[in-house]
Amino acid sequence: MLKTIRKYNKDAPIFMFSVYNPFYVYFPTLTQIQQYTDEWNEVSKKVIASDSKIYFVDINKQLSEGQYYGKSKSSLKNSTTTDLNNVSDGKLETMLSDTEEKNDYLSSEDHFHPNNKGYRYMTSQLYKVMMAHKKTWLEEN
Repeated sequence: MLKTIRKYNKDAPIFMFSVYNPFYVYFPTLTQIQQYTDEWNEVSKKVIASDSKIYFVDINKQLSEGQYYGKSKSSLKNSTTTDLNNVSDGKLETMLSDTEEKNDYLSSEDHFHPNNKGYRYMTSQLYKVMMAHKKTWLEEN
């Protein structure tokens, strides 16, 4: 996608959001998912480092941890599951179809995509990065 954008416009500013772990609040001790999320973000940073007009917008920690951001894993309100291999399909489906979202930044409809609060956070982070690099992409006439 980045190559395609550059093919049509070599100077367009590109703002790339990090990915986040929507399952963190449900399974905070299942560290493999967060490890892969962090690895993806680190690779993304390395890929965009060679282009001075691509900017990284980090939303990973806040959207992964929600209202528990910066707090210990033990502060999660409900007990969590550490081994998904021991969870029956029915129980897993029940856990994920619960209408009470445990992360205040994610949608209670799918427990994956951001809700309005999550999108507002993303917007505020994007704005901060845009303003930090304003002189590199905004030409004032």
